Formats: sequence, C-alpha cells, structure tokens
Amino acid sequence: MSESSGRAETDGQDDPRPTPRQTLQLGIRIGAVLVPVLYLFYRIAWLPFLLGHYANDRRWEPLGPASAVVYTIVLAAGLSTLTAIALLHWRRRRFVFRRSTARMIGATIITALTPVAVFGGFPFILLPMLLFMSPIVFESPLRFLIALAIALGLIFPAWYVVSSVLVAGTRRKPVRFLAFCMMWWAVYAFHRLAFNLPSFVL
Repeated sequence: MSESSGRAETDGQDDPRPTPRQTLQLGIRIGAVLVPVLYLFYRIAWLPFLLGHYANDRRWEPLGPASAVVYTIVLAAGLSTLTAIALLHWRRRRFVFRRSTARMIGATIITALTPVAVFGGFPFILLPMLLFMSPIVFESPLRFLIALAIALGLIFPAWYVVSSVLVAGTRRKPVRFLAFCMMWWAVYAFHRLAFNLPSFVL
C-alpha cells in the first residue's frame, strides 16, 4: 500500500465529523420529544391566549387540530435538525462558525427569503417587502431604514448562525439545500402557530 493511500485511509478513520446517520438518529430522538412538548404548549397555553387576544376580531380563526399537528411537526423537524447538528459538532464549534463563502451565501439568501409575516397563509418575504412594498408598509423613508437596519442587524446574524451549523453539518449540497428549505418551512410554521394572522387588508 502506498504512503498516500495509507494517509487517506488514516484520515478517513480519524474524521471527527459525525456521520449523516448519527445526525439523523439524534434528530429523530430530539424531535420525538419536541413534537409533544410544542403541541401541548400550543394547546394548553398559547391557543387560549390567542383566543382571548383575537376575541373581538371576527376575521381571525384558530388553526384546526390537524393543521396544528402538521405545523408542530414541521417546526419540531427544523429545530431538532439544527439542535442535533449543533450538539454533534460542539467540539468543532470554532470550525463551525468560521467565515466562509458558503456560510455567507447561505445566510444572505435565506435572510432575503425570510417570511417576516404570514397573513391568511400567504408569506410576506423580507426582500420583496423591502423592495416593492416599502411605500405602503413603512410609509416613510425613516421607517424603511429602521426596518432595513433590523433586517441586517438581527435577522442576518441569526441566519448566519443557522447557516454555519448547516454548512458544517451537511457534506452533500443537495442535503444542505433541503436543510435550508426545512429551516424556511420551520419559520413559516412558527408564524402559523404563534400568530395565524388573518388575510392582510390595507
């Protein structure tokens, strides 16, 4: 056996990165705990709060039980995937959060596509809102600049953390793309569970 092949074999054996199977197994275990916890919290604590808050709004309707279960599973899937990758890579956290082109691109794209609100099931995406709806929504240039500062100062750093974890924890680009999509749907599900806003009316 040549020296190069022996070094490659040794490197493969010493690879500190968790395998996709380990990530999947831990994610499933975390999700199995999160789904009932999140659903019970929604039904016992949050739904009664929403019913009281929107008591005088005839346009608002609570989510049906089946919809609430589906959105809870979606939200739990996103959180459990992110948590599993973060836990498995905790010893490599310096590597996880180092700057890289892939991390910056992922954070930038998902920041631009973030659903900042969901009205009647329709997501209001950050970038189109800033570009095309700023005169209607923000009413003044100052409010637009404040919204832009919030997007860059709060939303982007949060997504950079998520992007760093996903890039470090997924080796194949198709899997990475699916993981980013899952995070988007998890945010959408959070909006539906947390607010379930009625249709937007100007």
